[in-house]
Amino acid sequence: MNAYARLAEDFKDIGYSPSPNRILMTGTPCQIVAINRLRQLLPDAPILPLLIECWTADRHVSCAHQLARGKASAFASRFSRAGIPSAKQYLVATRLVRLREALDVPERSIVEGASVMGFSSGAMLARHIRERYGLTPLAWRKAYTASALLDTYFATMIEPHLETLRTVDPYAASAS
Repeated sequence: MNAYARLAEDFKDIGYSPSPNRILMTGTPCQIVAINRLRQLLPDAPILPLLIECWTADRHVSCAHQLARGKASAFASRFSRAGIPSAKQYLVATRLVRLREALDVPERSIVEGASVMGFSSGAMLARHIRERYGLTPLAWRKAYTASALLDTYFATMIEPHLETLRTVDPYAASAS
C-alpha cells in the first residue's frame, strides 16, 4: 500500500472525503490530503491561499502575502484580533508535519530534515517541537507518524477556529 493510500485509510475514520472536482494530485501524501481537506472545509475563505502556501512552500512562505497588502505587523495583528493562531504558527505546524513525513526515510537525520524544511537550525526545530508537543525531537519522531501529526494539525489549528477561518480576511485593510 503506498503512502497516499495509507493516509486515505487513516482519514476514513474522521469522515474526510475530498470533492472530486477539487482533488490535488501532486505533492507529498500529507500535502495532498491537507490541501484537499482545507479546500473542502474552507472552500471560499479569504485565508485559504495563505494556508495552502504554508503546505506548498519549499522553505518560506513568501512575503507577498504580507507586503502586497500592507505592513507585516498589521497583517500579523489581524490573526490575534480574530482569535486564531498566527500565520507563523500555521507555517511552523505545517513544517512539522512535512518534516515528520520526510523523516519516514530512516537514514535522514532530524537536523538534515530541519534544514530542508526551512528551520534555521536543529536547536530552533527542537524549540518548536518542545513548545508544541513537550517532547525532544527524537521522542517526537518516535511518538508521532505524519498522519497523526496531520490529525493534530486539523484538530488544533483548523477545527476549533473553523467559523472564524471561513470569514476572517487577513488581507483586508484595517478600519481606521
